[in-house]
Amino acid sequence: MHVGTAAWCNMVGNGGVAAEYPKPVFVCEYFRNLTYLGFSGSGRKLVQPMQLGDQISRKWSNEHIFGFQIRIRRKKLHRYSWSDLPWTRQLADARRRQLDELESLSREEVPMHATYVHKVLNQQLKPDDYVVFDGGDFCHFGRAYIPALTMKSWWYLPPLGMLGSSLPTAMAAKLAHPKRRVFMITGDGAFGFNGLEFDTAVRHNLDIVAILGNDAAWGIDRQIQIGVFGKPVATDLLPTRYDQVVRALGGHGEHVENPQELPSAIERSININRPALINVQVQRAISPRAEAAINRWKSDSPLPM
Repeated sequence: MHVGTAAWCNMVGNGGVAAEYPKPVFVCEYFRNLTYLGFSGSGRKLVQPMQLGDQISRKWSNEHIFGFQIRIRRKKLHRYSWSDLPWTRQLADARRRQLDELESLSREEVPMHATYVHKVLNQQLKPDDYVVFDGGDFCHFGRAYIPALTMKSWWYLPPLGMLGSSLPTAMAAKLAHPKRRVFMITGDGAFGFNGLEFDTAVRHNLDIVAILGNDAAWGIDRQIQIGVFGKPVATDLLPTRYDQVVRALGGHGEHVENPQELPSAIERSININRPALINVQVQRAISPRAEAAINRWKSDSPLPM
């Protein structure tokens, strides 16, 4: 097999290749959470977009293929040494700075920053737990903070889906592995797509735990609108009590405003043995993903009038 097989991938590892290749190649830019892809025994190969020669990463084993849009064979990788390089140290330093910044945001305050919520949840997670993320600013902070610990257990929006996919995915994970805990992370906007499927979770006894960050907004869209056009348009929502909605459907629901209440609310929801949702009031905080989108808009579009 040649490196350079036609493939694509987004920043969290979702991707695909042309059907004619029997052993897919994944091209990815972002490696923190690749373990959820489950390369072991799958016949998949990982392609890392790096330069040739001594710039090829030494992080991955010989079972993975490195390079991007190049035509070298796998056996040639044995020529390269795997010593530390300046760019790898620079990348590691950038990652440490990112984690330091996330930690600085996770303070006990009212309303809570999204990162604080994810920090408290992360303290409760076990290696074999499923973590399923929806889209939006609240979830983007979680994807940056919460690492993948086990293959195929860290899930984000699929290539063919968008907002609202976390609840169906979480239910599927619980059906497939009923003895493993499943945590679903969503914003209030995303929850509006499929939230009533908690009825399905209740009827089928799927005791998932949902953490809902409620900023009463289509958060990422609102931030992009303000950043690009200077004002929000139809992206403000009500501070809806989604916990009461879940209780009305037969599940367990809690409303959390104070950071000191969050750890015990998560513990209760884990031990209640029925579908649960924790509706957490959070700040309207812009994520790096939204900031990047604003920068792209401003670089490719004329200034708004």
